[in-house]
Amino acid sequence: MMSCRQLKAPTARMLLQQMKQDWLLQRDHRMFGGFSMGGVTTWYQFCSSLKYVRYFYPASGSLYWGPDSQGKDTTFGGRFALNALTSQGYTKMTSTCT
Repeated sequence: MMSCRQLKAPTARMLLQQMKQDWLLQRDHRMFGGFSMGGVTTWYQFCSSLKYVRYFYPASGSLYWGPDSQGKDTTFGGRFALNALTSQGYTKMTSTCT
């Protein structure tokens, strides 16, 4: 087995490129979720990581969070998520509410 020091630069680059391809190919086997502030983090990951993760579960957390969110534009979160979705090349989002 080769050590990291024995790897030549082109080999290391090829290895990293293969790892990135494998990471993208395995998107269907990943879920990101969180509760409360973890739910807020989940929304922001949804807005930036769709090519890496397929399923998101933001439990009890809002995309538009903070003391200034009360009474403000209630469509902001939906528009923000839709813009993030389309900017990453996707066209559909399914959600459920209880």
